[in-house]
Amino acid sequence: MASGSNIGLLNSFPVGQVEQHNLRPLTFQEFIHASDEPALIKAFDSQINTPAVHTILMDKLTDYFFTGGMPEAVCKWYQLKQANILERIAEVSKVHSDLVNGYRRDFGKYAGKVDAMLIESVFNSIPSQLAIVGDESVQRFKFKGVHERKSRYKDLETAIYWLKCCNLVLSNYPVEGLLRMPFAAYKKENMVKLFHFDVGLLNHMLGSGYREIKQQNYEYKGYIAENFVQQELTALGYEPCYSWHDARAEIEFILSTDSGEIIPVEVKSGKRTRAKSLASYIEKNRPKRTFKLTGTQGSSILEKNHTVMPLYYAHFLKMRITENE
Repeated sequence: MASGSNIGLLNSFPVGQVEQHNLRPLTFQEFIHASDEPALIKAFDSQINTPAVHTILMDKLTDYFFTGGMPEAVCKWYQLKQANILERIAEVSKVHSDLVNGYRRDFGKYAGKVDAMLIESVFNSIPSQLAIVGDESVQRFKFKGVHERKSRYKDLETAIYWLKCCNLVLSNYPVEGLLRMPFAAYKKENMVKLFHFDVGLLNHMLGSGYREIKQQNYEYKGYIAENFVQQELTALGYEPCYSWHDARAEIEFILSTDSGEIIPVEVKSGKRTRAKSLASYIEKNRPKRTFKLTGTQGSSILEKNHTVMPLYYAHFLKMRITENE
C-alpha cells in the first residue's frame, strides 16, 4: 500500500497490479458525521426537511465553508468544541496556513520539468478569479495576468495539468447550445472553470474570516456555493464536471445518467430562487427533470420533474437522480 498527493504524476505504473483510489477532503456528510452528534447525523442522513433542521444544517454548512474538509482542520474544529470560539478559529486557521504553505513548497519539490513558479501562479490565482462573479455565476478561467509574459492557455497548460493530476484543482467545462452526449466530445480545453479542491482553504486564501462567513449568509457569495457543489459532485464521481452556456444564460452543472438523460442543476446560494437561466435551459433543451440547489429549505414534497433542494443536501443528488430513472 502506498499513498501520496503526487502519485498521479508517476512516469511509470504497474498496470493491472494496482488499485488506485483518490482520497479527497471530507464531504459535508462526513463533516456532519465527524460532529459525533447522533440526532444531527440522523436528521442529515434521513434528509429531514423542517424549519428547525434547516436552521441547524445551514449553520453547520457555513461552519464547513470555514473549516473545509481537510481532516486536521475538521479534527481541530470538533476537538475544541467546548473552547472559546476565537481559539477554535485560530487553531483551524493555523492548519489552513500550514497546508497552503506546504502545497507551495511541494510545487518546487515535485514539479520536475514544469516551472514551479508557474504552478504557484495558477494555484494562487484561482481564489481571486472565482471571486470575480459575472451574472451570479463563476466565470471561465482567465489566462491573462496570471503570470508575467504568459497570457494564453498553451502557456499555462502544463501547470494546470499538474494541478489537476495532484487533485488541487477541479475542472468544469462549459458546453454551449443544444446539449448532446457525450459532453467530452464538445468541451474545449482552453475554456474551463477551475475550482479549488477545498472550500475551507479557498476561503483562507481569500482572507474570509469566520465571522464574515457567518454574518453575510453568503447572499452575494455564489461562487462559494458553486465551489462547494463542485466538490460534492466530484466526490460522487462526476469528474470532470460540465456546465451549460447560451448567450447570457448559464446552468452551473449538467449531469448525465446511464440511460443518456441530461439533467440541469442550478445553484442559488441565497433565498432568491428565481432562475432565469433555468427557464431558458428548459425552453431550449426540454429536460425531463431539473434540480435546483438553494439556500432555502427547499420543497418538503419531492417533485418528480422539478426538484428544489437545500444546498447542504447536494450529497444526495446522485441518489435522487438514479432512484427516479
